[in-house]
Amino acid sequence: MKKILIYTLAACLSAVSLTSCETVDLAEILGKDSDSKGSAAMQTLRINATSTEGTVTYPVTVYAFMSDGSYVASQTIASASNSLSLKLAPGTYRIVALAGTEGLTIPEVDNINTTIDIPSQNTTALQMGSANVTIGTTSVSAYINMGYMVSGVRFTLSQVPEDATDVSVTVSNIASAMDFTGTTSGTSDVTIPLSETIEYGVWSSSEVYIMPSNASSTILTINITRPDNAETYSYTHSSGLE
Repeated sequence: MKKILIYTLAACLSAVSLTSCETVDLAEILGKDSDSKGSAAMQTLRINATSTEGTVTYPVTVYAFMSDGSYVASQTIASASNSLSLKLAPGTYRIVALAGTEGLTIPEVDNINTTIDIPSQNTTALQMGSANVTIGTTSVSAYINMGYMVSGVRFTLSQVPEDATDVSVTVSNIASAMDFTGTTSGTSDVTIPLSETIEYGVWSSSEVYIMPSNASSTILTINITRPDNAETYSYTHSSGLE
């Protein structure tokens, strides 16, 4: 999982890592291959998705692209008990699987460079995996390793003034979009609210997922609202959020 650890002033930002492993069979071969003469026989693809970073989140959508990047077909799998019925003509394809897309609006896909706008923060971790597949005259199995495309972060700030009424952390220079190759683009900021804990002077956020940085540095801004004024404290991390 992409992650970052940053310490600033009296604050500690820690990334949450998922380390369990799960192998999920996403597809079964369905039906029989066409034996029509004079046309290419369609073959059904079987996909095994494995994540070494955590469990695979359903639903999973599998996209097939030609070698030139043009879109061919897709199917969404609602759960591990469902199977993939995706038949493809002989040729070379790029297969892309997306999971953890709750909260995303997937546009009409034209090619592999179609851009998906990513919310500044989400409670579901976006996963992606891909594989090159050559379809011939027999059924083919593809094995895709699903990886996280986001960083899971939880902020905890200590020594916050007793009279603080509102606390948040703004992370700057994070990506705002991604295409089906996993290439990110755009730049945005995300402000994550914190809540006061039962521990004196300690405020904490819930776990959220944000995109990596598209800049060479990451800027954190701590925002503290007090009865008489608003205070900000900035820290620049020397590398981008990964």
